[in-house]
Amino acid sequence: MRTKIHFCLAALGFYLAWVGAADAALNVESAFVNGAATATVTPGATVSVYIQVTGSGIAPGWRATQWNFDGGSNACVNHDDFSTGTHDVTFDITAPEMPGTYDLNLTARQFDGCSGLSDSISLVDAIVVCADDDTDGICDAGDLCLGTPGGESVNGDGCSCSQLNCDDGDACTSDSCLDGVCSNDVADEDGDGVCDAYDSCLGTPDGESINGDGCSCSQLICDDNDACTADSCTDGVCSNAFEDADSDGVCDASDLCPGEDDTIDADSDGIPDGCDKCPNDPDNDLDADGVCGDVDVCHGFDDNLDADSDGTPDGCDDCPNDATKTAPGVCGCGVSEDDADADGVEDCIDNCPADPEKVDPGDCGCGEVDMDSDGDEIADCNDECPDDINKVVPGACGCGESDGDGDGNGVADCIDEAESNNNGGGNDNANGNDSGNENESPVPSPNPEACGVTCGPGMGTMMPLVGLCLVGMRRRHRVRRSR
Repeated sequence: MRTKIHFCLAALGFYLAWVGAADAALNVESAFVNGAATATVTPGATVSVYIQVTGSGIAPGWRATQWNFDGGSNACVNHDDFSTGTHDVTFDITAPEMPGTYDLNLTARQFDGCSGLSDSISLVDAIVVCADDDTDGICDAGDLCLGTPGGESVNGDGCSCSQLNCDDGDACTSDSCLDGVCSNDVADEDGDGVCDAYDSCLGTPDGESINGDGCSCSQLICDDNDACTADSCTDGVCSNAFEDADSDGVCDASDLCPGEDDTIDADSDGIPDGCDKCPNDPDNDLDADGVCGDVDVCHGFDDNLDADSDGTPDGCDDCPNDATKTAPGVCGCGVSEDDADADGVEDCIDNCPADPEKVDPGDCGCGEVDMDSDGDEIADCNDECPDDINKVVPGACGCGESDGDGDGNGVADCIDEAESNNNGGGNDNANGNDSGNENESPVPSPNPEACGVTCGPGMGTMMPLVGLCLVGMRRRHRVRRSR
C-alpha cells in the first residue's frame, strides 16, 4: 500500500511539474563579472559573477546556474528557489590558470543540478587572464607600478603608496595616501568645513550650521512654491514636509475626503469610501430609492414600497398584496401552495388533498385505492368477487365458481345434481328415484298433506324452484360469512 502511495505522489508531482512547465519560461536579463562587462584578473583569481533572471509560470522555479569558459566543462551552482518574477544572484568562480581572453557562458536552469528549463547568455571576452609578476593582483600589462613591495595595498593601477607622489603642489590641500590612493584636502576660506572648490555658499557666517554644499539656512531659499508642503530649514537643510493630516498619501490641499483614506475607493467611482454613501456601488443608488445598488433588492424600483411587508419590494413582487408569495405559482396570489398529503400536487388543484396516492376520487373515493385485483376493470371496492375475473357478485354459486346452467332448467349447475333434467318426458330414471316416472328435482316435491293447503297440479313444479332458491340463499350466506 505504501509503495502505491509513493508511486501516486511521484506521478502527481510529475504531472504538476509538466502542467506548470507548459507555460513556463526563464529569461536571462543581464550578467556582469566583477561589476563590469569584462574583468582582467590574474591566473586562478576569484571572479564575482552577477546574473539577473526573469521567470514566468515557473514550477518549481529558477534554482541553478550553469557556467563554462569557451565551451569547456560545465560547472553548476545551485541557488535558492526563485519563482515567478525577476531575481538576481551573485556567486564566485575561479579564473583559468592559463593567461588569455575567455568568453563566459552562463545558463539559468530550472532545477537543482542544472536541469529543466533554461536560458543562456554569453559574455564575450569577459575574463582576461594575464601575468602578474609582482602578485599585486594587477596584470603586468596594465600595472603602472611594477615591482610593488610584497604586502603593500595597491590602487586600480597597481601602485602602492610607497610608489606614488601624492603632493599636488596646492598649499590649500592636505596630501595623504591610503591603499595606493592619494588624498588632497582642499582649502576652506570661510572655515565652514567645506573646501572652497566644493562650497556652493562661500562666506557662510560664523557659527551657522551648513549642509554638505557649505550653505547655511540664512543662505538658502527653501520655499518650493508647493501648496502641499510646509517649508522649513535646519542646519542648512531645507525641508518641504508633505502636509497630510490623515496620512492617506494625499496632501491636505488636494484631499477629497479629509480625515479618511483617499486611496481606498472600492467601487472606483472617484469618491473615497470614507465619503461615499455607497462605497460598493459605482452608480451611487441609480434608482434613487435610498438603497445602494450593491444591496438593492429591486433595481430600478423603490425598495421602500412593500405593501405586504414580505421583504420583496412591490416593483419586483408579482403578488404585492400576498405576504406569503412573490409569484402566483400554481394556485395564484392569495392562495396557499400547501400540499397537505405531500404528493407533489398543490391542495388547490388536488381533489383528494389528504390522500397522497390520489388527486381525484376515482371509483373508490379519496383514501381508498382503486385496486382491481382480478383485472376485470371493476375496482375491488365495487367488486363483490375481487379475485374472480368472471364475476362482480357471488351469484348462485359464489365467487370463484361459474353460475352455468348446463341443462337449461333455470337452476345453476353447482346446485343442480342432474344437468339433463329437461329430457322431453321420457322415463329414463336419470335421477335415480327408482319410480319409473319423470326425473325428479334434487329437492323432493312436497306431498299434499304437508302443504297445509290443497296442492294443485302446478305445485309439484313450483316447489323444486322454491327449494333451489332456499339452497342458493344458504350457500350465498355461507360465502359472505367466510369473507
